[in-house]
Amino acid sequence: MSDCAGLSSKDAEFIELFGDYHIRIGYWPKLGGLAGWNKNDWPMPVFASTLLGHFTAHYPDDDPSADPTYIPSTKEELKGLPREGFAGSGAVEIRLTMALDAVAFEAMRQ
Repeated sequence: MSDCAGLSSKDAEFIELFGDYHIRIGYWPKLGGLAGWNKNDWPMPVFASTLLGHFTAHYPDDDPSADPTYIPSTKEELKGLPREGFAGSGAVEIRLTMALDAVAFEAMRQ
């Protein structure tokens, strides 16, 4: 947990909505709480939604499973936003492993 101390939402390797199945069945262990962690420092991000046009998807901070509010946007406004979508916990595990491997590889190169 000490590796996570001092991280903020700006340090996120990727942002994705995903299921909690692997947490609920104990496949992903719960590591515990992080001293000084504040939910307000990790707000729900705005997502880019392009399924039926160009929209920003705004999910409630307290319930990511709730329906989002969609606001019409331009293609330019969506640049840099995480894509809206829902991934299974297995897919997130693969993507997180790849992201962490890339970070470790970059650290070895330096």
